[in-house]
Amino acid sequence: MSQRIVTLATLVVLVIASAPAHAAAKKAPLRVAVVLDGAPRPALARLLARLKAEAKAVTAGGRGVRFVDDKQIDGKHDRRAIAAANTQLLADADVDVVLSFGPLGALDMAARATLSKPVLAPLAIDPRLAPMPRAGKVSGKPNLGYLVYSGAFVEDMRAFAQLVSKTTTQHVLIDAELLTAAPSMRAAIAGAAAKLGLRVRLVAAGADAASTLAKLPSDARAVYLAPMPRLSHAERAKLLRGLRQRKVVTFSQLGRAELVQGAVATQSRGVDLLRVARRVAIDLERVGRGERPETFTIALERQRKLIINLDAARAVGFSPSWRVLSYAEVMRGAAAKGSAKAALTLAGAMRTALQRNLDIRAAQRGVAAGAEKVRQSYAAWMPQVGFSANHRTIRKESADASLGTQPQHAGKLALRLDQTLFVEPALANITIQKRTQRARQHGLDTLELDIVAEAARTYLGVLRSEAALTVARGSAQLSDENLERAKLRNKSGDISKSDVYRWQSQLAGDRSRALSADAQLRGARAKLAQLLRLPATNLPRLAAPQANDRALPPAFATLRPFLETPARFRRFADFAVAEGKRRAPELKQLDAAIAAKKRELVSRKRALWLPQLKLQGELSYQAYRVQGDSPLANISGPGNSPLSVPEAPRLSWYVGVGLNVPLFTGLRQSRERDQASHELGQLAEQRRSTALKIEARIRAALARTRAAYGNIALSQSAAKAASAQLVIAQDAYARGTVTTITLLDAQNNAQQARLRATTARFDYLESLVELQRASGRFELFASAAQRARFLHRLEKHAQATR
Repeated sequence: MSQRIVTLATLVVLVIASAPAHAAAKKAPLRVAVVLDGAPRPALARLLARLKAEAKAVTAGGRGVRFVDDKQIDGKHDRRAIAAANTQLLADADVDVVLSFGPLGALDMAARATLSKPVLAPLAIDPRLAPMPRAGKVSGKPNLGYLVYSGAFVEDMRAFAQLVSKTTTQHVLIDAELLTAAPSMRAAIAGAAAKLGLRVRLVAAGADAASTLAKLPSDARAVYLAPMPRLSHAERAKLLRGLRQRKVVTFSQLGRAELVQGAVATQSRGVDLLRVARRVAIDLERVGRGERPETFTIALERQRKLIINLDAARAVGFSPSWRVLSYAEVMRGAAAKGSAKAALTLAGAMRTALQRNLDIRAAQRGVAAGAEKVRQSYAAWMPQVGFSANHRTIRKESADASLGTQPQHAGKLALRLDQTLFVEPALANITIQKRTQRARQHGLDTLELDIVAEAARTYLGVLRSEAALTVARGSAQLSDENLERAKLRNKSGDISKSDVYRWQSQLAGDRSRALSADAQLRGARAKLAQLLRLPATNLPRLAAPQANDRALPPAFATLRPFLETPARFRRFADFAVAEGKRRAPELKQLDAAIAAKKRELVSRKRALWLPQLKLQGELSYQAYRVQGDSPLANISGPGNSPLSVPEAPRLSWYVGVGLNVPLFTGLRQSRERDQASHELGQLAEQRRSTALKIEARIRAALARTRAAYGNIALSQSAAKAASAQLVIAQDAYARGTVTTITLLDAQNNAQQARLRATTARFDYLESLVELQRASGRFELFASAAQRARFLHRLEKHAQATR
């Protein structure tokens, strides 16, 4: 008994004594060394920095991580140097974990018989193409964990074939060092291509653009750009320029960064630095807890989306098909070049429409022509002076018989004057033309408001169509990914062939909707280009309106106190209606037309009895005349002298005043008076109708604006919930716990919710445009003083109607 007590006491003492040492060992940070295939490019440097920050954050509550600065080795893209660095760090007692950054380092670690300590390789090669160990979803090799975008190469080859056709040989540019390190890649890539029915030819890329281009066959028309880590940024740009000069269509595995440099297409936006850094940080934390790296999941989920640089495609003479464009994201102009080319804003579109629209310019010509009509109306009261020159020849017998009063030949020059002294229709016409001109000007104001509103609505319609196309393409991409998953699950026997057919049907429907959305977008862009008189093929990029956009009314928050209750909203609506009627150019146009018609009616009534008084005069000179033979020439007068007839003077003139009084005109003037009276009544009724329409339009626009504003938050909440439901359904589908129909429903619900959330803001903005149009003024063209006066009048109205 005493011996048992002594033994138990000894064990307790040993446990107590070892506890501090164990605790100290537990608290010791994990020492991490890094082996790089080569000098870190900017993206890799950012990944390293983010990884260190994420690792410290993730392990802060546990053992902790310390990256040993003097144990970060650059392998300079030399396989032997990389292998030596790996050997050195695996044997280093001051290193707990080795991070091998790059495919060459990962291949070297995978080829070793054993690993003496945990190794993590964040940027490995797909095990289906290279000799990387794999056991299901993990590596299965003791102490080795790695991350890879599984299936990326095969997915890219399939997408590239859809882009350029299956019959086109794909030349794959891949780093020569990788092919040397993993000779089996040639057969693996050829086998993967054969399963897809594609023709592939591998080309070993060198360390510079010139040597790589020299190895590429001259007849190559489609080149797949696999990772070429030895190429610097400048050499990569040279390579892409050379391929562009050779009219080669290029497809990048690395992603959008190479599209900016001139590649034609990709399915990747690039390495998700945050996701990779966080996964490695979590794996380090698990290693610190004692978990085995060979049990860590190796797959990284890649968000696939076909992206096409249209500028680069045009440069090589390539035009993607409509089917491809229906689901691909398109880069144009500044987006493709990475520059900050000025975008067209909503305010800019409205101003451009006002300045360049041809309908407005045609109406401005009409107003200018109307101004001339006003000036013409004064012409009736100005002296009318005319000059005439004429020659007259009559029969000789007639001249002889006229006794000298009518020359046989005569030429006459005359200067004539006509002056209106009083003519009621001419007097009325001056006033009528002035008022009609005001009506024309207000008609131009109405047209300008309509064109500006249409330009704003079309601008927002383009943005709405772009958003709808993005949603449709995203849904098509998701259906494509789910179709690939369904095919894999069907091969493994988890689901039936009918589920694959469902996804094929869903994908076809999604792409059809994307085609329709693309057609709507192109139509909207064409209409906007027509309104702005800009080239339809070179319309600038459109910028989404911001809250402080000058084209929008005062912030909704400013008006919120007036809209909080039905009573306040009703008072605000009354004020808005009064303001709208006061400013409405439609009513001003009708008022001017009514004033003109009233003056016409007065003139028609006066014309029944008022006389017309005119002054006329003429000064004439008979330049020459040839008399006939007068019978009086043979008659002798007193003293046997010939009898002479006095000749009329060559210079003559006359002045006269004419008075014209209408006595009976066949009732024409009475009918004209009655017609003018009916037309005046018609205009008055039109004005009342227009006023009612303006009021209804303003009240309806206010109601839509209030509802659209509230719908933004509701639709965003619905979209967030639908997206969360879709994530849950996708996870459950991957585990096989829900059916394809359930996932399809969740996907369709998420798509519709995203579309409603995307368009809700445009609904609100369009309602604001309609409200401004109905109110007869756009805030863009109002001064700060006018805005302040508007708010002051609103406050006074609110106080007066409480």
